[in-house]
Amino acid sequence: MKKNKKRNTGSWILMILIVLIVLAFLGFFFYRFYMDPVYRMNSFEGAEGWLHSMYGELTVTVLVFLVLMLIGFRILLHHKGEKKSIRFLGTLVFLIPSLVLGFFLLKEPLSDIPYLSNPKTVLLRQVKIEDQSLEGIDQDGIPKLYSLNKNHYESLKDQKKKTFAVVQVLPNTQVVCSVELEKTFNEKQIQSMLINSLKKDDTKWQLQVDEQVLTLGTSLSDAVASDWQIKLTEREEREYESLDPKDTASIQLVNQKGTSIEVQIQNKQDQAISLEEGTITSIYGSDLDSGMQIQLPEKIVVGWSNEEAVINAYGEPSASDDETITYQSDAGTMKLTFTKQGVLESVRLSA
Repeated sequence: MKKNKKRNTGSWILMILIVLIVLAFLGFFFYRFYMDPVYRMNSFEGAEGWLHSMYGELTVTVLVFLVLMLIGFRILLHHKGEKKSIRFLGTLVFLIPSLVLGFFLLKEPLSDIPYLSNPKTVLLRQVKIEDQSLEGIDQDGIPKLYSLNKNHYESLKDQKKKTFAVVQVLPNTQVVCSVELEKTFNEKQIQSMLINSLKKDDTKWQLQVDEQVLTLGTSLSDAVASDWQIKLTEREEREYESLDPKDTASIQLVNQKGTSIEVQIQNKQDQAISLEEGTITSIYGSDLDSGMQIQLPEKIVVGWSNEEAVINAYGEPSASDDETITYQSDAGTMKLTFTKQGVLESVRLSA
């Protein structure tokens, strides 16, 4: 009996020593990775950033595992006479919670392992660099905020004239791998982000919004049939209850995603008609601080494409000035307005 007690006491002491040693190592690395101000300011990017994002979750998982296993070991020590199956199930009762916790805590960092050698590319516009972070709107219109390490932040913060960025990022943990600031994006960068696109058709002017197409010269009923909704105020509902011959109406169309486009409707018939029977004679889309929703044929995107890309797609314009260029054809007129940085800001199609 005394020998058994000594063995149990020795096993218990050994277990405590192992736990204390593990905790000591975890404490040291926790300070190194999480508490040391110098390291924290330089650990938000690349492989170090990935380790930093994972370490806290890993520490919690290991601690929970050790505590539960220690409790389970102590309880099972007093039930040596039980069947092996009962003891095995008892072990699982303490093991499973730590495994489940580890799965949820480590899911994102572990799922980013394949991206360490091939990060995801994100295009950002309206970029701001402050407080050791990079902020902007991505190609889907979603605001993004990424942490930068100190050295990288210092090298980027003075490039104020560049309002676009190409960011290589781990998609699950949102850890930055690299950042390149740009004045404008080139055609390849934008086209790589577009899944669907319109083909150029010289017989008609079209505008694609969230994969829905508006065509100049078609009836408003065609747009409504394509899931566009007419947005009218109470005054406009009374004013546009019907359209007399040659009357026009300027209204807003809204799609299911909430993107709004301004259109002008005209009655080209000899009698009064309902608004939906009118013909679309003008379409206007502008930069709405959104993603790549508003698109012209040949992958020209409002808010993202530059003037060079437009001319490469459509050729030399019919007319131009400091901020606008105009194309004319039998299908109508397309007037494009650009920012001072040469980025396409708005488009108006008119018959």
